[in-house]
Amino acid sequence: MATTSSMHAAVPYTPRCTLAKAYAQEWATNPSSFGLAIGATEPWENDMFPPVPSPSLLRVPSLFSVSYIQSCDIVYSNPEGSLITAVGNFSSLPISSSVATLASAKANSVLLQATLSLAALPPEFRVLAVLRDLALDGGATLLSLSNRYVPNIAVVDYSLDYIATSSPLASAELATYTMQILRTF
Repeated sequence: MATTSSMHAAVPYTPRCTLAKAYAQEWATNPSSFGLAIGATEPWENDMFPPVPSPSLLRVPSLFSVSYIQSCDIVYSNPEGSLITAVGNFSSLPISSSVATLASAKANSVLLQATLSLAALPPEFRVLAVLRDLALDGGATLLSLSNRYVPNIAVVDYSLDYIATSSPLASAELATYTMQILRTF
């Protein structure tokens, strides 16, 4: 049985873990409505200090393409975790886990991963964004396309869910690259 102090320690995580679980469930229910946007092919004013994304931004700057997001895992920080990212190691818990289980593990983040075919991308890109409610030309979905990638002209509409800027990512070095976005609630 949990002690009073351990129950209080999990309380602040409960609402955040509820949001992480709902987000992962929505992705699992309709993964083709989510996409990873690539944009900003031109240099920032200072590439060493990219601009801070604005929460009022409704569109991806210089949208170039959208790629399918292959996975969305509910995760928690774990130095020995098998999910290795640039910001640390994580372990995942099943979407079916109870909110209490997620809260006790402090699993209030989702890790989104997309494998990009770099040959189809511009030489450099700087913006990564998660799109929801993705609508493509002709009613296509990212899952219905063989390469699971579309250029910007095929994107009819979307809701901007989360945006991150980065230093320029050069696409000539590798054939594919697995992009990871950690979204914390």
